[in-house]
Amino acid sequence: MLLPSIDVGLMNEHLAAHKGILHKLKKYYAEVGDPYLKQMIYAQIIIMESHVVIMLNLLEPNNNQWLQVVPLQEVLQQVNVSQINPKKMESDKLIALEVHSTSKFLANDNFLSGLMMKNDNVKQVHFDMAYQQASFEKMYGDYLEKMGWSLIPKVTVEEQLKVINHYKGMFYKWS
Repeated sequence: MLLPSIDVGLMNEHLAAHKGILHKLKKYYAEVGDPYLKQMIYAQIIIMESHVVIMLNLLEPNNNQWLQVVPLQEVLQQVNVSQINPKKMESDKLIALEVHSTSKFLANDNFLSGLMMKNDNVKQVHFDMAYQQASFEKMYGDYLEKMGWSLIPKVTVEEQLKVINHYKGMFYKWS
């Protein structure tokens, strides 16, 4: 099937980005010391390589089949990403921060691209890829928090209640 030009153009950009990001992830995998972080990076490499395959299959003009991403849970089980006790290694901190940021970027990029895409299968695949990258962003975020390498400031109860009361008054005064 022939795809709309916007779908082809966006996948062209994604494939180029995947080449560079996969290269970076493979270098990080070789450098990282913590086995748990290593497992997460390896799982992300497998998922991203599967994203390359699916995009190339979507671009295939003779393809008329509905394609789906490889389920993330399947890959996590295959790689055996489990909640083992991470080993705090200061040398892994920068890598963890970078892969967290990369996952967030990829989730956002895939989602926004999916909104612009026209072919239903291409659009759905990119929404699914966005969800998978958001899942990695969450896993890396949890890891960073467990290591004490992230700071998530909290507001006070009073500040939160001020927001609630402000909007309750704004939205419910016409009821």
